[in-house]
Amino acid sequence: MELLSSKLAELVKKLKLIETEIADAQGRRATLLKEIHALAGEGEPAGSAALDPFFRRSINDLELTVRTANCLKDEGIRRVGDLVQKNGVDLLKIPNLGKKSLNEIKDVLDVHGLNLGMKLENWPPMESAILEG
Repeated sequence: MELLSSKLAELVKKLKLIETEIADAQGRRATLLKEIHALAGEGEPAGSAALDPFFRRSINDLELTVRTANCLKDEGIRRVGDLVQKNGVDLLKIPNLGKKSLNEIKDVLDVHGLNLGMKLENWPPMESAILEG
């Protein structure tokens, strides 16, 4: 039984690592696309950042602490795209969200190649406005 639990824990750990690598690659992809468009003199195509599937993911996927995630949800911040558009000052105004939580958020976003204060065109996506409205 202990061997089974050990193997299960190992597989779960590997799965989380793969999910993290995928999320990291998506963040790097978004950054590279921005650089390519900037070098080509095109600017970023309208709505391209908002259309990146990573921005549509739930903040639960960021694996924030329960306290931090609950503070964000209480303020209506439910998806990565909602979060990255906020700045540190905005987040510190949220009840029960302090500097420690803010640093946690910044660290988690940094792992994915994202940061606070991003501007996303056409956010929220049309289908989410319909679902939430």
